Amino acid sequence: MPEERSGQQTDERSWASRRRDKPQLSCNLCRRRKLRCDRAQPCGTCVSRGLSLSCTYVNRPAAAATSSQRMDSAQGSSAPGGPGGAWPASIPDRLGQLERLVTSLMSSLESSASVKPGAPPEQISGAPSTGGGMDVESSSSSEPEGPPGTPDPSRLSDRFGRMSVGATKTTYVESTHWTAILDGIAELKDYFQDEPDHAGYQEFAPPVPEGDPPELLFSQYLPATKQEILAAIPPRPMLDRLVAEYLSHKAIAPIIVHSPTFLKEYERFWDSPLATPTMWLGMLFGVMCLAAAYRRDPIPMLPASKRLVQIYREKLMQCMALGGYTKCVPYTIETLLLYLHVEYLRSEDTQIETWILLGVIVRLALRMGYHRDASHFPHISVFQGEMRRRTWALIFQFDALASAQVGLPRMIREKQCDAAEPRNLLEDDLEESMTALPPARPDTFQTSVQYIVGKNTIVAVYINISDMTTSPWPPSYADVMSADKTLATTYASLPTTLHIRPISESLRDTPDTIIRRIYIALLLQKAKCTLHYRYMPLGRTDARYAYSRWACVEAALQTLGYQRILHEETQMGGRLYNDRWKVSSLVKSNFFLATTLLCLELEYDLTAEASGNVERTCDEEDRRQQIIPALYESYAIWTQLSDTSQEARKASQVLRVVLGKVHASQTGPAMMPETLHLPNSSPTAQHNLSYSRTDTSYDMNSLPTPHGSDSSASNRDTAPATPMSFHMLLKTNSDANIDYSDVSPDHLNLSQHVDEMLGMDAHFPEIFNFPV
Repeated sequence: MPEERSGQQTDERSWASRRRDKPQLSCNLCRRRKLRCDRAQPCGTCVSRGLSLSCTYVNRPAAAATSSQRMDSAQGSSAPGGPGGAWPASIPDRLGQLERLVTSLMSSLESSASVKPGAPPEQISGAPSTGGGMDVESSSSSEPEGPPGTPDPSRLSDRFGRMSVGATKTTYVESTHWTAILDGIAELKDYFQDEPDHAGYQEFAPPVPEGDPPELLFSQYLPATKQEILAAIPPRPMLDRLVAEYLSHKAIAPIIVHSPTFLKEYERFWDSPLATPTMWLGMLFGVMCLAAAYRRDPIPMLPASKRLVQIYREKLMQCMALGGYTKCVPYTIETLLLYLHVEYLRSEDTQIETWILLGVIVRLALRMGYHRDASHFPHISVFQGEMRRRTWALIFQFDALASAQVGLPRMIREKQCDAAEPRNLLEDDLEESMTALPPARPDTFQTSVQYIVGKNTIVAVYINISDMTTSPWPPSYADVMSADKTLATTYASLPTTLHIRPISESLRDTPDTIIRRIYIALLLQKAKCTLHYRYMPLGRTDARYAYSRWACVEAALQTLGYQRILHEETQMGGRLYNDRWKVSSLVKSNFFLATTLLCLELEYDLTAEASGNVERTCDEEDRRQQIIPALYESYAIWTQLSDTSQEARKASQVLRVVLGKVHASQTGPAMMPETLHLPNSSPTAQHNLSYSRTDTSYDMNSLPTPHGSDSSASNRDTAPATPMSFHMLLKTNSDANIDYSDVSPDHLNLSQHVDEMLGMDAHFPEIFNFPV
């Protein structure tokens, strides 16, 4: 008996040390993406994603039992004397039985907790529907009556975001992000997620260099002493030029750094460099780094701008580490904001590490009390309190826009903040010894603070819209229309100096003023897209939601119009050429969203055509005539930027697929994405992109193609260019209804080599469909 008992204990110990193999019950796709699977064949998740044919299981015969059968088995054997008899004798069977019982109880608790308190009966599982089971198709047969309420969630686009789970990383973006909206296009669903480097593009496209993440987060820099840091400062005449370069850019200088105070501290620094606080030295290197990035012309006796940025950026990080930025010493937030600006200028694409760096800044600002108004604390001077308000206004704006760029919730909650808005004052209106703030300047007086405050007014409405649209529970349509009205009212209340106006009517305005107006208008259109995009498919069949459809389309068209203006004016010779560095990845994210929404609208049109429903109203046809040329313009811009931006390359690929389908619907069989190559971004290839705003019969062969292919366009590009004489150029413009009757070579006062100066591609007239 003792030996028998000892053998039994040995068996139990050997089982306890063995890991029990967990059977795979979900399908392969749901298991790979970590999605809930109903274990049907095919499962509901794969059906909703259009992947029914790819829904497969591992060991399907062993897992073929339905959920009800597994529940009955668990319940039947949950107690002695039940249908399953007594408790199983072996310990593994007992544990397996308990696991099944706990799993069933958790599933029931989750289903009961998923219903929001106070939700309507149709949202409760098992409750009878009051809608009569009307689907989208049946709703189009008869026009609905009465004001719209809360639409059926199943008729709206997904609001839970996009989750990507892979072997190397897991990412999530909210439903308002442009990459999540791409899932609504069947040909693009999982196309770029599962095959990031498609063979059709990889063959011709050079790799896009990835930007380095902020080294401050990972301590990827060599520590340095204060003496070593001071040794990197150039002689004063050269440093004076860098400081003057930074202070001349009024877009950001007055918000972070108060110029009169900074110049006083700058003089004290030269009197005693070693006595200067280390964090102030970091702020100085931030100023130097940004000045080197702004400046396009070389500075005598100094290295090139890129090399200067690398050197000063490293010293900036060394100063923050040596000064202890986590200890919240003076000048910490100002230095970190300068460093954040440097990181935004270094990359053409969205970087999640930059958003994480912003999170560090937000937490440290909260730690230092920037979110509380300085009037509550008598020991904070009037001057310091106003500068803190300016800094917090900038952080609040960065948080809202950068979080939207990466598709994640923002970090600041306005209900926990009471910092007042900064007043519309110039730098010279503030001084350290002041005891009271002067009255704000009138709204007609333009300052950098006026732009920050005015833009934050729109940001406040935008974050409410974002919270509404990303909520797991959809808002009522009355709330949506109320937010739309609030958005329009808020924009109308801004000073007229911040309202958008055509470039042709801004001849007396500075480049800063033009850019500020465009950026506020971009935020307005982005808020409209975010508010209405989920009702785009519903507005095609339900007249009550038609306003949302067209409001979203119009906002997207306006956004692409601003993209074209910025692209044209930031080219050499444009009015914004010296400020082209301001078109950062934060701005380009608006164009990605607009491009995706218009592609989605075209996809709905193409789907309707494929199903035989090709009847379009006059308004729909007019919009289509506007959407396609706008996408062709955007495609040319993204293609030109695709050599330096991975996101631009992806947008170019998406547009090539969608525009290929549009072309195929008009001319013949579609060109599948596998046969389309990434366009070359050379100027010649860009000129081959031709379209007419009044003719939507586009030639896909005119899309830019890589050099070296067998296409006729490519062979034409490699042919020697035939110079065009001055008189031929005048005739070409005359045929284009451009009046140059009073212009001749003599009037231009040019040299005798005018024909050589004006030598152009022989195919120049074809760019604009001009007859030759």
